[in-house]
Amino acid sequence: MKTFLNKEALRFGWNTMKKNFWFFVGILFIYWIISFIPSVVNVFVGGGSIIFTIVNIVVQIVLILVAIGITRILLNFAFGYPSKYSDLFKHYRHLINYFVASILYSLVVFVGLVLLIVPGIIWATRFQYFGQFVVDKKLGSIEAFKRSAAITKGHVWKLFVFNLSLLGINIVGTLALGIGLFATIPTTMVAFTSMYKKRLEQFEAPSSTDQKPPAQPEQPAAPESPKTPEHSAVPMDRPEMAPEVQSQ
Repeated sequence: MKTFLNKEALRFGWNTMKKNFWFFVGILFIYWIISFIPSVVNVFVGGGSIIFTIVNIVVQIVLILVAIGITRILLNFAFGYPSKYSDLFKHYRHLINYFVASILYSLVVFVGLVLLIVPGIIWATRFQYFGQFVVDKKLGSIEAFKRSAAITKGHVWKLFVFNLSLLGINIVGTLALGIGLFATIPTTMVAFTSMYKKRLEQFEAPSSTDQKPPAQPEQPAAPESPKTPEHSAVPMDRPEMAPEVQSQ
């Protein structure tokens, strides 16, 4: 992966955020409001009640659905398609695959971190695009893991450094009284998805060794030389003339 792709992805994320700033602000507010509902319920009915448990389960399901919708919206921006708020809730058909893949991803990363941290970093980076493949390519959880591992193969540490740069940008947004997150979160999320698009395109593009050389144009056939008329193999005998007799 070339270094300029990092800058290109970040620039694309920044420009997309500026053009759609209030749209992203609305998405963040929707997500945060839904996330805040269990806390409100807890104030009125208590955290140990059945009502709180039911509300909390429902909210978690809705948040997964919204996460799928956000993934779809980011993919739309990355591939140049329009997005709207209704995209947040209408991709419920991916709910089970996305949920299962999320659980598997958390388990894999946790086990990797227990194994001296480094495997966790590697696995977290190799499988980081599982959500994009579930939503974009409509794959199951296991197949999404395989495809993510395929497009990140040989680029794990470069992608890890890129992810660290995204984290650093959001830390800067937090330091700006948290207000900067309204700009940094959309920027980094779009940049992350743009990098998925770049990796996918490079993976699916045929390599130079696989490309066949262009066919050579057919050479026009050489013109045939004119045929000479055929002669008889045995010439006709001409009649012999009788010798003249001189008069005496």
